Amino acid sequence: MTIGIQSVPMEKRTSAIAMLGVTQGLAAAMGPTIVGIHDAVLWWAWNILDQRAVYLACTRTLLAAVRFA
Repeated sequence: MTIGIQSVPMEKRTSAIAMLGVTQGLAAAMGPTIVGIHDAVLWWAWNILDQRAVYLACTRTLLAAVRFA
């Protein structure tokens, strides 16, 4: 979170903190449910491979949103 906040200019920092808070809140709320469903359907080791792609996609989307906000 520190890197996300420090990487945006001061005038856009409020929106960056809000976006980071929303994404972290949603991740905490939805993550266990999604992983539980995923584990019930697929082999547990696929979680490790899938999480890398999801993390990179979310990080790129958040940084792009902050730059254009």
